[in-house]
Amino acid sequence: MAKLHKEQIVYEIPTIPEVGAWVIFRGVTRADGRYGKTLALEYDAYEPMAIKEMQRIEEEAQKRFKVLFVEIHHRLGRVEVGNESMIVIVGAAHRREAFKAVEWVVDEVKHSVPIFKKEINEEGEFWIEEGTPDNRGED
Repeated sequence: MAKLHKEQIVYEIPTIPEVGAWVIFRGVTRADGRYGKTLALEYDAYEPMAIKEMQRIEEEAQKRFKVLFVEIHHRLGRVEVGNESMIVIVGAAHRREAFKAVEWVVDEVKHSVPIFKKEINEEGEFWIEEGTPDNRGED
């Protein structure tokens, strides 16, 4: 179940007897950004549309990769350096499918979910657009 969090992300990994591999992606705010030393990132979203798109991604990942569990969590608001901004949890019978699904889900979230990111650093605040050098899916 897709979730947006205004505070620290809290999640649980369920017990599913058919799952033999859990892969968890933790996206955290790093100190080096496009405009200098990052102090924090700030996320905003059109929440109803973001949740709907995250749910679509979860469902598509389950079908596409034949995984048993997919859950996306994303922070909104200010996220300090070292703190989590996104968690993706995938459970599958085998690790290969789980790893492929996690990578695909993260890329889809970054490219299609209406979540907007602002970098805050010593020089000021800068909106980061998808496809700019520090946000090309390489993170």
